[in-house]
Amino acid sequence: MKNIFYALILLSTFSCIQENKRNTSFIKGRDALKQKEYQKAVIQLEMSIQQDSTFSDAWNNLGVAYFALNNHEEAEKAYQNAIYHDSCFTDAYHNLANFHYSKKNTQNAIDFLDKGLECEPDNHKLLLNRATLYQDLESFDDALKDLHTLRTSTTNNDVLYTNLGYTYYKLNQLDSAFHYSLMAVEINELRHEAYNNLGMISMKKDRLIEASKYFKKAVSMSSTNSMYRYNLGESYFLSKQFDKAKESFNMALYYNEQDYKLSPTIIANTLILDKEYSSQELFNNSSVNEILENVYENLKLVGHKSTFCQFLSSIQEKKYKFEDSIYQKCK
Repeated sequence: MKNIFYALILLSTFSCIQENKRNTSFIKGRDALKQKEYQKAVIQLEMSIQQDSTFSDAWNNLGVAYFALNNHEEAEKAYQNAIYHDSCFTDAYHNLANFHYSKKNTQNAIDFLDKGLECEPDNHKLLLNRATLYQDLESFDDALKDLHTLRTSTTNNDVLYTNLGYTYYKLNQLDSAFHYSLMAVEINELRHEAYNNLGMISMKKDRLIEASKYFKKAVSMSSTNSMYRYNLGESYFLSKQFDKAKESFNMALYYNEQDYKLSPTIIANTLILDKEYSSQELFNNSSVNEILENVYENLKLVGHKSTFCQFLSSIQEKKYKFEDSIYQKCK
């Protein structure tokens, strides 16, 4: 499962009903945001700020509008202005974290979530998102602390239980991983990330038929998810259902060729069925020796070591050069 990050940008609301230019412009800007009329929102929110430059809610929503228009520099400035005028404005901290997450600056995102949590330690959105970012950094013990803090005050939250399941899976505590993932689908039968968790747990326990069923369930709910397609293919490969694996792998490649085109498992499955693999990109890749090592391990795992040796023999004739350790596998 790819951990669930709440990437929803948070819109501020304003409770004051006093009719004046500042509030009227703010309400119009907020409503324009809801209608995805972002340029109109910018105009109205800037008018609101002209009336009151300390209006944090308007600054925060202005950041939302600029972010939606891909004007990220102005979006960041607006969020920072919101915090400048209200140092404990948690929605703005959340939006800044989301901003940096979108830029793949995970640690910066965590830093802003930390600041928000200093003001509001029990904020559910901030805690859950910090946990998922810890997962990105593979700091699973830290993620677990945040998730269990949430669990003390939150019940029947399928996203929370899905993340607990994933975190315990990564910590190799499979019984707990299964328990929380199952709780997630009991709460929300459409939580496909939890079904993917259950598939990975089952595969790790060598329950391959069970794993395939869970992955198929995930695919049925999110058919364009290349990771689910790939995981389903891997479960078929390990259970030696190579034709079914090929079908799933082809769909994974269709939806995300970049991530899977040099997958050792896909190459291994192709060699079993077609006895050759002709991608020039593989042989020109700087990691070709590592990839071939993994292809060998996959083929050996399903009893097809000879297939690797046949392939190696065929490419030797084409004068491709590999480390001697590759050739030694067939001697």
